[in-house]
Parts: sequence; C-alpha cells; structure tokens
Amino acid sequence: MPLLSAVVDILKKIKAETERNKELFGNCYDNRFEDYVFVRQDGYIITPTYVTNHFRLLLKKLGMQKIRFHDIRHTTATRLFEENWSIKHIQKWLRHTTPETTSKFYIHPDSKELERIGESIEEMYQSKPETEMEF
Repeated sequence: MPLLSAVVDILKKIKAETERNKELFGNCYDNRFEDYVFVRQDGYIITPTYVTNHFRLLLKKLGMQKIRFHDIRHTTATRLFEENWSIKHIQKWLRHTTPETTSKFYIHPDSKELERIGESIEEMYQSKPETEMEF
C-alpha cells in the first residue's frame, strides 16, 4: 500500500518524540518494544485493549455516538464508495481477500444515498411519456 506523505510526517514526529523520551527516561526507558511505533512515553507497549478502551472514553467525552474502533473501517469503505471508488479498489485498500466481503459487510449506504436512488428512479419515470413506460 502507498504510504501517504501525511502519514510519513506523523511517523517522523513520533520518531523524534520517541528519541527525546529515550533521553529523558535514560536507563528507565523500556527498550523491549523498540520495533513498535506506538509506545508510551517510557517505551512500554500500548496494547490494543488500551486503544479500544480509550477510544470509547474519547467518544463519550466528545458526546459522540458509541462505535467500535474497527467501525472506522466500515465508514472509510462507505465514504470511498460514495466518492465513486470501485469496490475492487476499496477491497485492495482494506486488504480484503474478495470484493464480496467489502461490498457485503463494509459498505453501508446511508439514508441520503437511498434517497438519491429514489429521486433518480423518480426522474427516470418522470422524463418518459406514459406511452413509453414499460410495465
């Protein structure tokens, strides 16, 4: 997958911060997780459970709807689809094995999209004279 320049910038900042923390903590810095990008200030690993729990707390603090961290993938798939990306491209981006997985489980048309479909159908039939309508 391509590494976006914005992500590269973030990773460089994290690396610089990690180096500062290593100096600050000295021999108290936990070097066991040097191959990891996301560690605490003291070098200890940030666990998936920590991310999950704090994501939930952040949503609550911001007064936002409760969702799972993983649900962001579903939102991303749906938004890419709404931006007219093909299912195949979205499947590759999300690293699914089949496009069917992407379309069946990850793309969720919202009510606005469904409303647009209804309007489109309505326009199709309004633009044809009754004699041309097929029943």
